[in-house]
Amino acid sequence: MDRLFDQMGDSDGHFLQEFQGIGFHARLFELACFAYLQECGYVIQRNQRSPDFLAICGSTSLALEAVTSNPPLGQGHDIAISEMADPETQNIPA
Repeated sequence: MDRLFDQMGDSDGHFLQEFQGIGFHARLFELACFAYLQECGYVIQRNQRSPDFLAICGSTSLALEAVTSNPPLGQGHDIAISEMADPETQNIPA
């Protein structure tokens, strides 16, 4: 992750602070998006605050804002897979 962060950079100046706090999942997703785009061969531009990524591969260009759905502040919920309910005990309609 350190290598990826060094390559991606911190375009808004908040990445490290948020990664180490309440924005962990959002910033981890942003890092994963960067790695995915890079692996797919996109040339990634991050010299702007928004969107998170401007990427070009051949004749394809895209603008990507990486977002996650999070609980309201002060109502944190551990979304780790180990904390998820067993699907066999849930009432899942067929």
